[in-house]
Amino acid sequence: MSRIEEERKDLKEELENVGAIEIANTIASMGKKLQEMEKTLEDLKIQTTKLKPFIEKLKEWDRCEEEKTWVKNKAGKKYFYYYIKCKDPYRSIYGGNSEGKLKKIKQSKKAIKKLAKNIEDIEALTKKTEKLLEEARGFEALLK
Repeated sequence: MSRIEEERKDLKEELENVGAIEIANTIASMGKKLQEMEKTLEDLKIQTTKLKPFIEKLKEWDRCEEEKTWVKNKAGKKYFYYYIKCKDPYRSIYGGNSEGKLKKIKQSKKAIKKLAKNIEDIEALTKKTEKLLEEARGFEALLK
């Protein structure tokens, strides 16, 4: 065995003793996981970007109110209709004359509000994750 091979073998044994090879393998594994996380993050950004215009349009409904309007017909019979009245932009949408339809309208408004909140939360988490990924990339670069 040549002197260089012996030194290489000694160096390898020393590195194994301090766990450097394990650390190097861990760093390589971290790099792969970081790439996977970045891909997932990009996919998430694309999906939230696609939903954003839809959510903005639906948020307009949050400023609308349900209204029960009483009407009298020619015969003098009194009945009511539900409307969704919006001020900005002004519009009035017929909601029917049953409590069930009004309930569905209210449930839809709640669902829209919840969805919009979830999208905002996802965007905030995305930003935090991006910062963490940047720090991890910096750390990985230092270890290489």
